[in-house]
Amino acid sequence: MKNPIKIYAAIRLISLSFMGIVYAAQGHEDFIDEVTDHRHIMVVPSHTTEDDFKQNIPLQFSPSTNFSQKEKHPLRVLSLGGGGARGVGSAEILCVLETYIYKATGKKLHEFFDVIVGTSTGGIQAIGLGMGLPATELRDLYQTETRQIFKQDGWRQWLLGGIWGPTYSTNGLRETIEKHIGNKTMSEVKTHVAVTVYDDENERAHLLTNQMPGEGPIDYTRTDLPSGKLNIIDAAEATAAAPTYFAKKTISERNLLGDPNTSGTIHHYVDGGITANDPAVLAKAFAHRLMKQGAFNETYNDEIQLISIGTGHEDPIIFNDKAGIFGFGSPGNIPSYFMDGAEAAVHAVLSAEMQEGENYFHVQFGLPRQIPLDTVDEKVLKLVVQQAHAATETNYFKKMVEVLCEKSISEILSPSGQNKAPQILRTQTPLVPMIPLKENQFIEVVA
Repeated sequence: MKNPIKIYAAIRLISLSFMGIVYAAQGHEDFIDEVTDHRHIMVVPSHTTEDDFKQNIPLQFSPSTNFSQKEKHPLRVLSLGGGGARGVGSAEILCVLETYIYKATGKKLHEFFDVIVGTSTGGIQAIGLGMGLPATELRDLYQTETRQIFKQDGWRQWLLGGIWGPTYSTNGLRETIEKHIGNKTMSEVKTHVAVTVYDDENERAHLLTNQMPGEGPIDYTRTDLPSGKLNIIDAAEATAAAPTYFAKKTISERNLLGDPNTSGTIHHYVDGGITANDPAVLAKAFAHRLMKQGAFNETYNDEIQLISIGTGHEDPIIFNDKAGIFGFGSPGNIPSYFMDGAEAAVHAVLSAEMQEGENYFHVQFGLPRQIPLDTVDEKVLKLVVQQAHAATETNYFKKMVEVLCEKSISEILSPSGQNKAPQILRTQTPLVPMIPLKENQFIEVVA
């Protein structure tokens, strides 16, 4: 039987996400002058078939389409959702996306996207990509390090974790970040990066950004906090500090200013997924702020291309819609409804000002059953990879690639293309073998 305390905590956590949506959607002071009208495209639910999708949004580009290169291009923003170990799915999508982009432009993801924002596991991915890691390495660390990250220290944590204290120690997470990404500061990332956190005492959502702090005290009334001097391990701990799973992360103002001492003004941060498990709205607002600050050169126009990638959508079975919580099949299914509803609300906000097929895509994939955020089962992780890879074979995904690269899929995959991904791993099936890859390896995209 599922732990009732954990169920309550999960419901409380997800229900707070709606507060975050309202916070962003109602024109909060931090966003009033940040979000302007841009064209977007509706989210495609994971249960929508490809035939259904074709009827709603036909593929506009054919292999014979001729693309004209624009003198200026939109600001490219990548948003990565939270989901714990299910992040192996979004990492798989990133692998395929990076291969397409590399073959079309010769650029890796951190070179192609101007802004990368993530929540929880997506925040760790954002930091990793920002540091120049190939997506394949991010994907494979879920297989090699998940047991290390979700590791309980001692019998007390095993017996009482999640009720009195966190279920897991953060030692494994810290060691994993240092091993794969390094012991560096946020300012060392190679593009604009931010991770979401939630200050549960002051009830405020924040972005820890790679921007350098100025002189004087930090302005905590702002959503984006300049955290360029903050250690990336601390930032990763903060964005991944999911209630009941990991302890709150204490970060002092002196930490943000580059002093490792935690004395002075301190704040306790938890997983940004409490208010922004899908950080697309925050990512868009942050990009607008950067544009107004003049962070980009004259090669950009005034538009934003926003790509949002999720960690899987569950379809719990409803046995009886009047049977209370057990009518959902299991009380453990309830958080999925809140999470999916919050995600839909994010895209309702974004789609209110959009024109389909141009500047906004949300890539999500279906999951056949409920998958815990802390799963360490290799078979389950491979299932998530398989489902995620299937999403990259749809017309929706291919159209997104064509819009981003301004080339048709056939042109990108043409043998005469200039940029062939090095040391290719070929796969003819949706399930990509989860085997360790060396740096600069990519997955071969098969037409």
